[in-house]
Amino acid sequence: MLNMHNFTKDISGLLHNMVFNKNLILNRILNFSFLFIIFLLLNTYTFSQTLWDGLTVSTNSGDIANCEKQRLNQERRIL
Repeated sequence: MLNMHNFTKDISGLLHNMVFNKNLILNRILNFSFLFIIFLLLNTYTFSQTLWDGLTVSTNSGDIANCEKQRLNQERRIL
């Protein structure tokens, strides 16, 4: 299980290094890696949501098309 106290301590230490570190090269590497990880996490979430939405829309449109076919077939039978 994730220990939230250690996790927040690590994040605050990382942010402290970003702001107060005198070594600019290390500062830029830490800054970039931190932002890149956030970027990747956001992208995986939005991609999975988009993929899920696409799958649900495609199945729904298939259901609608099937209902329309059934309705047309019933109208033909009546005529």
